[in-house]
Formats: sequence, structure tokens, C-alpha cells
Amino acid sequence: MSTKRVRFSVLGKLISILFFLSLTVLAGLVCIKPVSSSTIKDTFIDTALSDKVTDVIYEVYPDVNSSQLETVEKFVDENPAVDKLVDKYLTAVAEGQENFQVKGTEQLFAGLNEELIDKAAGELGITMTEEQKQQVTEVLKAQEEQIDSAVKYAVENLSSSSPKVRTALKLYDIATSTAVVGGCAALTVFLGLLLIIVRKDRIRFMNNLGISGILSGAVIGAGVPAGVWLFGDDITNRFLGRTADMDVKICMELGALLAATGVVLIVLRAIACVIGRKSLSR
Repeated sequence: MSTKRVRFSVLGKLISILFFLSLTVLAGLVCIKPVSSSTIKDTFIDTALSDKVTDVIYEVYPDVNSSQLETVEKFVDENPAVDKLVDKYLTAVAEGQENFQVKGTEQLFAGLNEELIDKAAGELGITMTEEQKQQVTEVLKAQEEQIDSAVKYAVENLSSSSPKVRTALKLYDIATSTAVVGGCAALTVFLGLLLIIVRKDRIRFMNNLGISGILSGAVIGAGVPAGVWLFGDDITNRFLGRTADMDVKICMELGALLAATGVVLIVLRAIACVIGRKSLSR
């Protein structure tokens, strides 16, 4: 009986380690796309885009003050539509397409324009008539082709800069592909279920899952940002040709979520054990 317990204990630890590794890799894969897109956008696109948009707002509403313009500019910088636009071009280049035209940009711009008009109206404290909205929309649409071309040029220029960058783009394409991310997710779920089966006695699996979540959260939420802080300048210089800030907020948020989930599982298991002992003592 003791031999069987040792065997299951070793097996449980092995599965726990594999689950931790798989979960950490999956979280890292999830972070690659938003971090890459936002870094390229922040480096090559943001200033030009926000300048164009604020020019439009100022053209239509010359009484707008600098504080209001800054709020609108911040909204544009943080809007996910531009990140998605960069991601479309980045994926196309990573797949090795030449003279490409990505699809769906019209919908992205339409959503951005609509949100921007609502944001600007709210910030200026006005209610736009349909005629005014149409006027702003037409001016924004006139800028769409320039913005689209700027994103495409930045990504194309990046892809042709050096063999190392082209290799990195190929790895990006592989790492962010549906097959790789989906396969890693399936493996993580499988290992999690296997861990539950092997460590179901006294719900020990909750501790194993919880510890894995905390460790993965620490690696993704703290380790990755620390690595970027230490080596981010070298990485961006090598691949972008200039020093740039890498936005790893998604890593910190995902890491915090994993760690918090792990803590909750451990606490729930502890509560369940206490309740179980009290029930047996009666």
C-alpha cells in the first residue's frame, strides 16, 4: 500500500510540474500577440495617428482646449482598434505574404470613428447633430488611407530590416497560430484533468492546481516584466532598430489572475478540509 502511495505521489508531482510548464507556456503565448502589436503601434504609429485625429477635432471644433485634446488623444492611443490593425498586418507579413492587402480594416476604422465621435462629444460637453457627426466622420475617413498606409509601411519596413527580424516574425507566426495556441490549451486542460484524477483523494489536486497557478502567475506577471525592464531596450533595438517601451500590462494582468486563482483554490481546499474534520469529529 505504501509503495502505491509513493507511486501516486511521484506521479502527481510529475503531472503538477508538467501542468505548471504547460500553463506558463500557454499564458506566454497569449501575451505574445498583444505585446508585439502594442509595441509596434506605440513605436511607429501612435504619434502620427493621434496627431491626425486631434487635427480633425480641432478643425471641426476650434474652441477645444489643450486638456480636452489630450483626453481625446489618450483615448486614441489606448483604443484596441489600432492594435488589431497592426496585428492584421503583422500576421500577414509573418505569413510571408507579399504586396498584401488585409481585410476588415473598414470595420475597424468604422468602430474607431464612432467611438471617437462619442468620446469627443462627451469630453467637449456637447450633443452633436447628425450633420456634425457626418462632417467629422467624413474628415476622419479622409485620414483612414494615410493611417492604413502608415501601419502597412511600418510593418513592411520591419520585416525587411534584417534576417534576424524575418526569423523572429516566422517564430511569431508559429507561436500565435491557432494550432499551437489551441494545442497548448488542450494539453493544459488534459494535464489539469489528469491531475484531478490522480490527486482526487482529499481534493489534493486543488493544492497542486493552486500552486501551479501561483508559480505561473509569478513567472508571467513578474518575471516577464522584470525581463523586459532589464533587456527591453536591447530587444527593441535589435528588432525595431530603435529603443522602444514594451507594454507588458497584459502579462501583469494575466499573471495576477493566475496567481489569484491559485490562492483561491488553496484557500477553498483548506476550508473544505477544516469543514471535513469538524464533520468527522461530531
